[in-house]
Amino acid sequence: MRIGGIYEIVNTANGRRYIGSAVSFAARFARHKRELACGRHHCVHLQRAWNKRGPEAFAFRPLMIVREPTELRAWEQRYLDEFHP
Repeated sequence: MRIGGIYEIVNTANGRRYIGSAVSFAARFARHKRELACGRHHCVHLQRAWNKRGPEAFAFRPLMIVREPTELRAWEQRYLDEFHP
């Protein structure tokens, strides 16, 4: 069973965060890690921080489980508005 929702990637060195949504946390986290390790992540700020600090400085955390995939974008926007990552 896939579990998805809203998640964050936190730079534990400075508290800055990336917020996103996913239908499957496991699959999305794996993709982020793969892209970051290869230097091809779409978020330039996250990629630069990853290159500087290394993978041990980042935490991948679910923030909220969303059962209806159609609601993912709306919840993601609420978190973005609240945290201003």
